[in-house]
Amino acid sequence: MNADQREAVRSNAKYLREVRPIDPDEIHEYVEGGPHPAAVRQVLRESATDLGLLEREDGTFVPIEEGPVVPTFHGVEAFPGEYGRALEDLLVERYTD
Repeated sequence: MNADQREAVRSNAKYLREVRPIDPDEIHEYVEGGPHPAAVRQVLRESATDLGLLEREDGTFVPIEEGPVVPTFHGVEAFPGEYGRALEDLLVERYTD
């Protein structure tokens, strides 16, 4: 994707963020040369901080809400076994003669 197309993606995102969620599958239709939606999505990801956007699970982008961030992390339920074994191996290697 060339610089003009990247700027067109960002311009469309700036406009649409005030109107509705930004869908890369839609924006690619508005950019000259019709870059692939995956390329549009990548540009939006790279520009998300500057544009004040957050990518949702459905692949669309929405404006970041004002105010403090509330994490959705609810804690660790289990430690993966393969990591436990790797940690044990490292500890044995380091602390045994």
